Amino acid sequence: MVEAQYEARESFSDIVAANIRALAGRLGISQKELALSIGINQGSVSNRWTGKRQWQLEDLDKVAAVFGVQPWELTQPPADMRNARRLAS
Repeated sequence: MVEAQYEARESFSDIVAANIRALAGRLGISQKELALSIGINQGSVSNRWTGKRQWQLEDLDKVAAVFGVQPWELTQPPADMRNARRLAS
């Protein structure tokens, strides 16, 4: 019998949160600034930032606009993010 092997993978939510943290860091955008820009409170951003809560799909459009990227770019695994056209700088 062949035994299936599975790699430990990050969840979709973990990937989105990590990408948002990374982009915010590169762009110098704080949790508070992001919260104000997308119309939610800083505590909600903090919970999403740390993975305690998931980012809502309707928020990803707003977050992407703040960062100047397409929403799909926030969902890409880290290797793909490095290749995203606007994130190279």
